[in-house]
Amino acid sequence: MNDTLRNKALEILSRQSGDGHAHEENKILHEMRIHQIELELQNEELSSRQEELLKLKDEYETLFEAAPGGYLLLDGQGAVIKANRTASDMLGAPCGKLLRKPLVIYLDAQDHVRFFSAVNDAVRGASGVVRQLRLKAKTGDISHIRFQVRLLNRSEDSVQLVASLTDISDVAEAQKQLKEAEKQQRSIIQNAGLGIVVVDNRGFHVDVNEAFCRLTGFPRDELLDLGPPFPYWPRQRMDSLRRDLSRIIARGKAQLETTFQTREGREFPVSITASSILSSGNVPKAFICIVQDISELKETHEKLVAAKNAAEAADMAKSRFLANMSHEIRTPISGIMGMLQLALTTRLDDEQRNYLHTAMDSAKGLLTVINDILDFSKIEAGRMEMRSDPVNLERLTQSVTDSFSNQAALGRVGLSYTLGNDLPKRIRGDEGRLRQILNNLIANSIKFTSRGEVRVGLWNISPAPERTRLLLTVEDTGCGIPDKALNRIFDSFAQADDSYSRKHQGAGLGLNIVRGLVQMMGGSLCVESEMERGTAVFISLPVEEVPGQAARSSTSTDTEIEPTGGTRPLKILLAEDNLVNRTFATQLLSRIGHEVVAVENGQAVVEALRKQPFDCVFMDVQMPELDGVETTRLIRAGSDGLPQDTVIVAMTAYAMKGDKEVFLDKGMDFYLSKPLDMKELHAILARVQQLLDKRGS
Repeated sequence: MNDTLRNKALEILSRQSGDGHAHEENKILHEMRIHQIELELQNEELSSRQEELLKLKDEYETLFEAAPGGYLLLDGQGAVIKANRTASDMLGAPCGKLLRKPLVIYLDAQDHVRFFSAVNDAVRGASGVVRQLRLKAKTGDISHIRFQVRLLNRSEDSVQLVASLTDISDVAEAQKQLKEAEKQQRSIIQNAGLGIVVVDNRGFHVDVNEAFCRLTGFPRDELLDLGPPFPYWPRQRMDSLRRDLSRIIARGKAQLETTFQTREGREFPVSITASSILSSGNVPKAFICIVQDISELKETHEKLVAAKNAAEAADMAKSRFLANMSHEIRTPISGIMGMLQLALTTRLDDEQRNYLHTAMDSAKGLLTVINDILDFSKIEAGRMEMRSDPVNLERLTQSVTDSFSNQAALGRVGLSYTLGNDLPKRIRGDEGRLRQILNNLIANSIKFTSRGEVRVGLWNISPAPERTRLLLTVEDTGCGIPDKALNRIFDSFAQADDSYSRKHQGAGLGLNIVRGLVQMMGGSLCVESEMERGTAVFISLPVEEVPGQAARSSTSTDTEIEPTGGTRPLKILLAEDNLVNRTFATQLLSRIGHEVVAVENGQAVVEALRKQPFDCVFMDVQMPELDGVETTRLIRAGSDGLPQDTVIVAMTAYAMKGDKEVFLDKGMDFYLSKPLDMKELHAILARVQQLLDKRGS
């Protein structure tokens, strides 16, 4: 440094004097001049350095004051030597008032020990001294800071520390909330009514709640950090444990049912709902499983299944009861009506004939009530099925009204029907049930109309041709229905007049059956009535129009052979266990020209067929020793040489819907329900004759 100044001084002096070498006599003055120049240069250098230092100091002060964090200079006892503006704001005091004051007075009392321990560590020269402290404002508010301190310099008589203050109130609040959430979650898990177990992705227990411990009987300490095999999983089910754990890990969630065992070895069924707990990399790190003891649910389910089976069994028993009741009631009625029909073929005077006709009408009335009860029971149980066959509406309406013409004439009531011009020729539906609706409504109107007329109408009320909707109307000029009775006339066993003095009799099921049938067809029904003026019933039904020519009646389904004129005498084997019905059927068939051999059970049928040939067998279904179905099976199998192609006509009192199809499926060719109807009997005999002729050709 000195050599540099001297050389520089010599250079300046040389420029000033023009000669860098002084004479001898001037050496002293020359040296003094050189020294003076050196001092001036040194002074300039010091001034420049001082300016730079002042500039750096200003920059440091600016940075110190403007720093976003709080910075402090502390002495060895933690008193403030200097503080920046941020620290002043954080401590809530001007910088001037902070000087020489212990920083600890601004801290929460609970953090004093932590503060002094940090200061002492820094004084000893420790690095990375950090504490989380709480500042307490004059208002009482608490803020959280990160306090970091280190040794700045040390002399014999003083120590200086530099400290930074960082406001972490938001972080502290988030940590607090997280801890509260964890505490709350922990409380929920521990106090949950269902068992909860948390396992990591290796299958080791991380946590279990009290409910799970009560469920299994194992204490929490015994289960924590325990891996498979789990003590509450029966050893014989270890394979299912591995399979279930693999499924949970693969899918991230699962719902399964398995079996646990208690500490005492009692096994019980459980339902497990498992979900994965994902890490930051979206990888399952643990699984939380909710476990429920489903012993009661299983027991309840078994009871429900048992109740369902019992209900179905009761329903089947009810169906069998109805079928048996139908059979048992129809059988004596068949005998009564048969004998009445036979009696009507004898010589009778007018009075006797009137008595017999009255008895026949009573028997038919009883048969109608039985049919209504059976239909009502089937509708109520939801067991009634609807057919879907082509139906000729004009033919159906004419047929039904014609069947009531005599009854209407006897009551001096007019009966007519009207068909709309745009009514479809054929629709698809259940002709039998449509006929039943018309029958019940027309019969009701005629019964309650003492004068005037009954009008039937069918109209197409569809706005679009692709969707047909029928409006069926039955109007009368009868006595009408009281307003208070309108809401209940369609209820089961309900009548407008249910007093002992009522004029019109009935079981009160006809209109209920009509409503049930309409609802099953997807239709709607309404009634308008005025006392002494009459009643009108309106039914709207959605139907499907069938294109093509005239419809074939759905009642002709026994065989493709249609009945024609009279038949030649047939040799008939009659199987009937009821003496009255056997006598009636024998007499009836004999009187119309057929040869009849009557037997009382299926075993006798088999023996008779082995002895001689017959054109056909009229087979009762329910018979002792060997019933009609089993007898038919033996015949169709050709057992012991029985003629397999024997024509068999089921003649039975089983007349519920579906019975006919059952017996035809069992191998019988035709079906006749009891009581026998003369028209149906002649039609069946004609079909038998044509079938025999077809086979003979």
